[in-house]
Amino acid sequence: MPSSFRLLVLKSNKDEIATLQSILQQNFPNWTYYIFMEKEELLRFLEQENTVSLLLLDSEMSEGESLDLLRQLRLLQSGELLPIVGFCPNASLATTNALILGGTTTFFQKPTTTEALLNLLKKLPAFT
Repeated sequence: MPSSFRLLVLKSNKDEIATLQSILQQNFPNWTYYIFMEKEELLRFLEQENTVSLLLLDSEMSEGESLDLLRQLRLLQSGELLPIVGFCPNASLATTNALILGGTTTFFQKPTTTEALLNLLKKLPAFT
């Protein structure tokens, strides 16, 4: 894993944010975290910042809004693609396929366990 790992999170549920922060801080104390509740905040940040290791995209957006955000994220990038993990509550096959085709590196179905989340994170290219 890189020595300076920078994680962005787009999440709209405050209770889930607190739980996720706790899990990540306990398991990855040296990471730097940026948590956004609004997609506009995330996009403004990424317009100015290009040293991000991973994005967790877990928002209560519709499929169309999620795909629009993914397109915007990919347009902002130059060079190596930012790994994006999309979290999907009770996602259908069509939704997960759309997220992958839209630009996520992988997706993860919610709800999940801490162990499953950590296993997923450790398998991502950002860890190599």
